[in-house]
Amino acid sequence: MRSPVSRFSARRPYSRARVRALPEAGRANAALERLIATWLHVPPSSVSVVQGGKSRLKQVEIAGDADALAALAATRISELENLSPS
Repeated sequence: MRSPVSRFSARRPYSRARVRALPEAGRANAALERLIATWLHVPPSSVSVVQGGKSRLKQVEIAGDADALAALAATRISELENLSPS
């Protein structure tokens, strides 16, 4: 199964995510927030788009313990890299 979140660049701290929601009235941003929350197993209310609301490139903020979230994100990204064909 292909994940909706994939590693985009090893040199820069960003990933690629795909949502099916249309970019109307913030629906795509809300879908992205839910997707990231589900992917990281955190409450949806802890994820918010803080920059790039009308752009394809977005910056999200995830509320919580920074060290725990960084470790969780690293684990999830590592899992994705293990799924990628070599």
